[in-house]
Amino acid sequence: MMNCIGFSQNLKPTVYTIQNDTLFCFTVNQAKVIAIELEGKKYQNSITVEQSAQLALQDSLIQQQDSTIKLLHNQAINYQSIITNSKEVNNEVNLRLGYLKTEVKRHKRDKIFLGTGLGVSIGIIGILAILN
Repeated sequence: MMNCIGFSQNLKPTVYTIQNDTLFCFTVNQAKVIAIELEGKKYQNSITVEQSAQLALQDSLIQQQDSTIKLLHNQAINYQSIITNSKEVNNEVNLRLGYLKTEVKRHKRDKIFLGTGLGVSIGIIGILAILN
């Protein structure tokens, strides 16, 4: 819908009624002015439509950009969680490894004492057997 207002400087169109239709007849100069005004309005309307399309495209791109930023932010948070969890797992593994090393040393020491004690016992039993 297009609204146009024109001033004809007291020149009014001639009005005819033909078969229940009202017709307005303009002079050539009036018709030229009306045509120029209509073309100007049409051009302005096309610019408005183009700008609306550009704004809609920009809004869509901004939404995609915001979505991408949010996704990347969530990925960064997830990677940070993975790094933190990996550090915690490494610390637990190192603690467990230290505990196991201590246990292995303890078992080696116990085996040495047991072997030494067993050797001494066998030696005592052997000496007692020889003396008897």
